[in-house]
Formats: sequence, structure tokens, C-alpha cells
Amino acid sequence: MSLEQIRYNSVSPVFRYNTGLVYGQLIPGKSKHIMARVSAKLRRQSLLELLQFLQALITAATGNPNAPTPNSYLAVLQTLLTDGTTKNNSYIAATDACTAASAEREEQREAIIEGLNAYINAMEAYTAFDAAKLASLALPLRSAATPPEPCGTVVNLLTSTGDDEGAMSGQWKREPVAASYEVQLSPDPITPTSWTHVVTVTRARVTVTSLPSGQKRWMRVRAINDQGPGPWSDPSCRTIP
Repeated sequence: MSLEQIRYNSVSPVFRYNTGLVYGQLIPGKSKHIMARVSAKLRRQSLLELLQFLQALITAATGNPNAPTPNSYLAVLQTLLTDGTTKNNSYIAATDACTAASAEREEQREAIIEGLNAYINAMEAYTAFDAAKLASLALPLRSAATPPEPCGTVVNLLTSTGDDEGAMSGQWKREPVAASYEVQLSPDPITPTSWTHVVTVTRARVTVTSLPSGQKRWMRVRAINDQGPGPWSDPSCRTIP
């Protein structure tokens, strides 16, 4: 076999053996041996894995009768291992330094926030919370609190029953300014006094249990906030399973 140099890069020469054979072809004079090829899959390995592979190759080739003697490639591999280890150590050190710097940066941010909060509290007290004086100090002012809008009518009330005996569910479109919802039920037929309070919920759905099976129940819902309750929804009816 002849050694053929095909190209150089900035790190090391790259060589290949020119045997004149095709992969899988029988080696002349050794009819029972098929030409073998190495499957290193180098592009899939990380730098650390490559460094470990380099070290394993150097160890395995040193003093091995199956390697050339003298083996000029070991010096190339050793240089690659030394330079790669140096670069990897520099990367680890830089990463550790970046992590430490990031932590220090965040600590400084918290210190600035604490200092600003102390200054703001002091200026609020010194100016007796006067808006004009605080604004003259370049301090942004909070927007004046506004009362919530009155609740609108709950719409899209849909009731349903499932396999659970004595249970009835309802869901509706969320009212944007609602803090909670009051749910009432009425037997059939509805009268002005037939409605009774069942539950107050904060989500736009409810399930009521322990209702008499085989009877009809009407449901209605209204939204509530600090301005009081809104109008009742249109009622919806189901026969309780």
C-alpha cells in the first residue's frame, strides 16, 4: 500500500492510503480476508468525545506492532490532543466566568431596584405625595384608580346533563368585568318567586348536584362586581337524569 497525501489544512496534514481496492473487495493473496474500513462518525462527536477518541488512539498505537514504526502520526495526534484540550479548558473557563458575571449582574440589578425603591419612598414622604412635586423629580406617577364598569347581561347560557344522576351543568360567555357569577335554579313552571340561589362561582361554568331525578330545572346566571349585580341571563331548562 502507498501513502498518498491529498491536502493540508491549518491544523494538520490529512492522509489516505491508496490500496487500489474497492471497499468489500477481497485482498489479493488473502482470499479469506475482506477489506475493512473504519466507521468513526467524527462529525457526530462533541469536542470532548473527539479528545477522548484522540487519547484512546494514541494509547492504543503506542508500541503496537500493528502500527507503523516509527509512527509519525502520533505526533500529529498528540498536537491535536494538546491544542484541543487547551481550547476546551479555555472555553470552560470562559463559560464559568460568564456565569459568574451574569450572577453579579443580576445582583447589581436587584441592588439598583432596592436603592430606587428606597429613594421613591423617601421622595413620596418628603413631598407629601404631591403629584406635581413628584413629577418635577422625574418620577412616573401611577394612574388614578377607576371604578369597574357595571356588569352586562350574561349571554350564551347553555345547560346540559350527563350520566350522573341528579346533576345539571351550565356554561356561559365570560363577562369581562365580572368578579363572580350568581347561579339560580327554578322548578318548572317558572314563577316570580320560584327562583332560589344555588351557588356563586368565579368561573363561567357550574355543575349542580343532588337535584331530583325526572324533574325539569331552569337555570339563570348574572354577573357581579363592585358595582353590584348585572341583569339575569335568559333561562335554560333541562330534565334532570
